[in-house]
Amino acid sequence: MEHKFITYIRTAHFMNLRHDNRDVFAPVFVSSVELRERFFLTSSSITKFIDDGVLEVTEKITSNGNLAKYYRAIMPGPIDMSLLPPKDSQPLSPVTLKMRQQLGFVSLVSNSPSTIYFDAFLKYFHLRPDLFFVVDNFSGRVHTPVTNFKSEYRKNILLNGNPTTSLDVATMQPLLLGKLIYHHIGSNEYTNWIENGDDIYEVLKTKSGLATRDEAKKLFFQILFSKPSDELSKLFGNADWINWVNQYKSAPIKENPTTPDKVHNNLAWALQSKEVEVMAKVWDSMIKHRIPFLSVHDEIIVKEIDLIQAEILFTDVLKSEFKYFKLNRKSDQYALKNDVSVQSEQNEDKIKQILIAAEPKSDYVIEDNPLKEPSKLDVYKAKNPHLKLLINNLDLKLDPHPSNNQNWSNDVMNTINKLRDIIEPDKTYTLEEVKILISKNIAALNPNYTLIIQGLIDANIITINPFFDDRYYKYGSTPF
Repeated sequence: MEHKFITYIRTAHFMNLRHDNRDVFAPVFVSSVELRERFFLTSSSITKFIDDGVLEVTEKITSNGNLAKYYRAIMPGPIDMSLLPPKDSQPLSPVTLKMRQQLGFVSLVSNSPSTIYFDAFLKYFHLRPDLFFVVDNFSGRVHTPVTNFKSEYRKNILLNGNPTTSLDVATMQPLLLGKLIYHHIGSNEYTNWIENGDDIYEVLKTKSGLATRDEAKKLFFQILFSKPSDELSKLFGNADWINWVNQYKSAPIKENPTTPDKVHNNLAWALQSKEVEVMAKVWDSMIKHRIPFLSVHDEIIVKEIDLIQAEILFTDVLKSEFKYFKLNRKSDQYALKNDVSVQSEQNEDKIKQILIAAEPKSDYVIEDNPLKEPSKLDVYKAKNPHLKLLINNLDLKLDPHPSNNQNWSNDVMNTINKLRDIIEPDKTYTLEEVKILISKNIAALNPNYTLIIQGLIDANIITINPFFDDRYYKYGSTPF
């Protein structure tokens, strides 16, 4: 039986898959104290692992002159998420805790492109949610497998089994910079551009002579977040706002958690922190209005049926923050690109080899079959195997002019009346369990769960558990 230390190192390698620019099998640092007290290993034990050909050890001198040892698992085998330590994260607030809970309702359209790491998240989230939801200590940004997921693949995300779309703030960082500069020096050229609705990247493209807006955007962030220099002055002249930017990146700020030798990232810290402050208001509003969502920094992913309400709430927050802004709706077309692995070519064969050997029947085998764009009917078929069988047997086609059946009043009322007899007393139901009961007792393919659940509450059929706001129980009984 394999020693758990080897399994731990291999699992740490596996988690590197979340970074598409990192060597998956980069050696893992383990302190001598951890080796001794957690894994009960001695130097002779490590030597035996090396002699057996299952472990590779490298040594490095740290910046303070100490010797550090790094370990690499070199044989295929199992992974075990329970061996990993908790991620370094800020404590969760009620809002971020709710966001983490909602991450558990993520799935993908059947046969849509994915990555090895995202598949692992779908498989292991309920075992170790702390590994897949981190609030960073730098600015409070939220990091999840969804934020790391390729943008074209996010279009295939389902939330509670429902198709999704998204809303994001155009040029959020430049908007925040304009507000920050105005707060410190008052009226200035840059803030005027922003508040007049000028595209700062187009302004920079014109002044720099670059060919495209994307090139100008890349240059803007390189200059903004690098060490103080005269690069901005060369482009925009010696303006007061440029002098302020360079000064801000030159002096320590006690709230910035980074080391004194990195004071140039003051601006990155300030803008990201302010972004989190603005988006926290958006998140809070979504939760108060019972709209499930996923966060991708200045973007939220919501169910298609919640888009209009989410857009109104998002806009209300932005109106209170900015004189000018633009809120984008992302396309609801599904991703077509069949690039299942985002890892570099040099690692792809190794990844296949170690993971397939570790779990021959796992979900991590990379398929090479071409993918087609799924229709809404494909989504419903993926959710309901009985519907899939019926459609295949009868050769049914998607209605090109479907009716909006979400709010059929008779269907909703019939469902509410059915559930009056089905909901059991003295039993707690999760939100997902309530939705499953609704889907089994309603004719609509895409029911408005929010409307029906509120109807069940109004009809005194269910009530919200006072201890957990995503749990329900029969009205008049107890939640225990």
